[in-house]
Amino acid sequence: MLRNAELKDMKRIINWRNDPVTRSTCNNTDKMSYTEGKMWFRNILLNPNRHMFLYKEKVVLDISINGDEAEIGINVSPSYRGKGLGTKSLIELQQFVSTLIINCLYKI
Repeated sequence: MLRNAELKDMKRIINWRNDPVTRSTCNNTDKMSYTEGKMWFRNILLNPNRHMFLYKEKVVLDISINGDEAEIGINVSPSYRGKGLGTKSLIELQQFVSTLIINCLYKI
């Protein structure tokens, strides 16, 4: 249900990012052109300190890591807002991260 974002998701994620409600919650509230969006999306995918996931193809989770701190951005598809998917996606992300930490500890 939770998977890494891929280039094939770019157009959909840019469209969700340009939704007026989403833009109103962003640091930069300007509408993103498709060219700007492509650069933004590719930079996220190439940055080792950024991780983008999709939950059930309806929620984007964008994680920025800075040292020992992390910031999570969440964007629910406009047509699926108000259905509890944001909360469910964060629970799934927590379980995923916990599994990663446990696997890393066993490898040490």
